[in-house]
Order: sequence, then structure tokens, then C-alpha cells
Amino acid sequence: MQDLTFEQLCGVLREEFGSARVSSPQHPRVGDGDPVTGDLILREDGPSMFVVGVQDRGQWSELARFPSESEACAFILDQVRKNHRPGVHLTSAEKAESERITRDFDEELRRTLGL
Repeated sequence: MQDLTFEQLCGVLREEFGSARVSSPQHPRVGDGDPVTGDLILREDGPSMFVVGVQDRGQWSELARFPSESEACAFILDQVRKNHRPGVHLTSAEKAESERITRDFDEELRRTLGL
């Protein structure tokens, strides 16, 4: 596999699984992951060291270290592919219907709460 950046990793994950449940402090708001819920985290640990791990209940668990971001991202991609099933891709019509249902529910909830 060619060099894989964190941004590219997130694109591949969204394409294959519908979301990129990974995060990186060096790439805020790029991934969809939440470090608090135990999603895979990529972080830099010095000028040429990349660490992959998870944080669960405030405890950091290191899974692996790599000399390049690309190798770390390839490891994450492999881990996600091994441990998660592909997501369901919605058609445009299905996505629009889902958004309509969410909007209707939110409006009904606001009315019920008097907001």
C-alpha cells in the first residue's frame, strides 16, 4: 500500500464503513472517533514516532508504535477491517428520508418540552 495519511485513512474508513471512528489530537475534527468511548487514537510521540492506542475510562492503552504516520494508519485500517463489519451505505433518497424523520422527531420533542 502506498503512503497513507490520517486524512486519507478517514476517507477510506468512511467509504468502507460509513464513518471514521478514529481520532488524532494532531488532526482535530478529521476523524469521527471519540477518544472517551475507546475508539482507536493516533498520536505523535516525538518527531518520528507515531503511537496507536485506545483510551478506556481514562486509561491509555498503547497498541503499537510506528516510525511513520503511514505505517500507523495502515495498522489502524487493518485493525478496523478485522474488527468491524462494513457499514450500510444509504441512497440519496434513504438519507433524505432519515434526515426528515430526525427533523420531525426533533420538532415534536421541542413542542413536547415547550421549547
